[in-house]
Amino acid sequence: MKKLLLALSLLFALFLISCGSPTETEVGTSTLCEHTEKEQTSRTEAKPLAEGSITYTCKACGFTETEIIPATHSIKVLAIGNSFSVDAVAHLQGLMKAAGVKDFVIGNMSVGGCSLDKHWGYAQSGEEAYGYTKYTNSGKTSKTTNLDTALTDERWDVVVLQQVSNTSGVSASYTKLENLIDFVSDMSLNPDLKIMWHMTWAYQGDATKSAFATYKNDQMTMYNAIADAVETQVLAKETIADVIPSGTAVQNLRTSYLGATLTRD
Repeated sequence: MKKLLLALSLLFALFLISCGSPTETEVGTSTLCEHTEKEQTSRTEAKPLAEGSITYTCKACGFTETEIIPATHSIKVLAIGNSFSVDAVAHLQGLMKAAGVKDFVIGNMSVGGCSLDKHWGYAQSGEEAYGYTKYTNSGKTSKTTNLDTALTDERWDVVVLQQVSNTSGVSASYTKLENLIDFVSDMSLNPDLKIMWHMTWAYQGDATKSAFATYKNDQMTMYNAIADAVETQVLAKETIADVIPSGTAVQNLRTSYLGATLTRD
């Protein structure tokens, strides 16, 4: 009996802690708080594969309850790049489906060998220089267009930017990144747009491209230069939501049985 009374006392104490101390009137009438005055105190938005939540708190007693927001299973991503962005989206449809994303749009705006400077030039001129490929659940479409058209074609959730491979490890080549970020933000139909950076990978060790000389024809020298440029020129910008570290992933894979020639370009 003593243990039972102690347990009941503890339970009552926990109840008081969770619902606040009762007033004298509440004690006398045994009236419990009905949580009729609630306010939203926190909110986490749902993501394509992650649930969100809303927390409500009772103004009268501090009691909280959480409402789950289901995962959206939907996302729209636009890449602005070159052959490296072509590689990046090549298998993205299959990955989206395998991950359980039911409604997706993947756009790729590419010009072969296009640098940040050239992207900015095309943004200013409006030239229809891009091959625009769009993938959805129902298939694929392609056409030639300009940045304005692609950026306003969908309410993109994410826009991904990148540098051309030969100067991706040259910090001085990133001077137009801020201009391009501002252009994308201004054109976007989505006020919650996230701009991300696609980190490209180093050339394979026996590459014959003339630009490889910039990195002493050494793969690790090029990789380290790319990593340094991303850290100093990209991560330093608050307007970049995150970095997709493809360059690091590829370099790590090159140390496996796949070998140092893991590349297409």
